[in-house]
Amino acid sequence: MIVFHSAFSRKNVNSRLFSNIRGLPGLEFRISNYGFSYISLFASPVISDEIKRIRFPLTEQCFQQLKGCITIRNLYIARYRCPQLVSIIPTPPKRLTIIVRNFDVSATIQLTVHRASKGYPYMKVFRCHVSIGYTDVLIQNGGFVGNIFNTQFRVRLLIQ
Repeated sequence: MIVFHSAFSRKNVNSRLFSNIRGLPGLEFRISNYGFSYISLFASPVISDEIKRIRFPLTEQCFQQLKGCITIRNLYIARYRCPQLVSIIPTPPKRLTIIVRNFDVSATIQLTVHRASKGYPYMKVFRCHVSIGYTDVLIQNGGFVGNIFNTQFRVRLLIQ
């Protein structure tokens, strides 16, 4: 919903404009290819800021063969290279494709744009493809088991 502040008062505008009911007066706008290019310029810093703020939930995996469980806590992204390309492209019908490319992580996400029953728009992920080119894992304060992982398995993980 678009909110008008001081450009004009509500006295000069039909109150139905603010009711957000389909079929009543409202605003519709179309974004050109240049508009999507302009939006893509702002998307890169927003994506970079959000990725740095991600905190992953507690993860636990139990193995019957080992008769034990591995729990991962406080998982976060410590080093991150900003995307080299962020592009937002309209694709028919009523879809947006967001492309984020980098040497480390690349993602292509297709969103569909729908109108909710109340009339406001919402987006839903239609298709998502992510490829990870380089990953580094380091266990800090892991004690003896962490040291074994860092010296033995970390090298194998980096080679793959």
